[in-house]
Amino acid sequence: MGSFPNLVRPGVFEGPFFLIDIDGAWTPPSGVIPEFDVEDILQVCDRLHSPIKDVFESLISEKLRNEVLRNDG
Repeated sequence: MGSFPNLVRPGVFEGPFFLIDIDGAWTPPSGVIPEFDVEDILQVCDRLHSPIKDVFESLISEKLRNEVLRNDG
């Protein structure tokens, strides 16, 4: 699947919202897709999520967190 610069999300958003698109990728060290194993998949997901979470946290402020992310409506 390719990356396309003009991705348009359907829908209309009312009120404040915050969008960050941070991607993670994984290539099997052996170059061969391994057999399906839930524990291995969860470990890979955890390793991918950790740096993405750090980037996200570095981009947001307490004001954004309180006024937008914690806003119940």
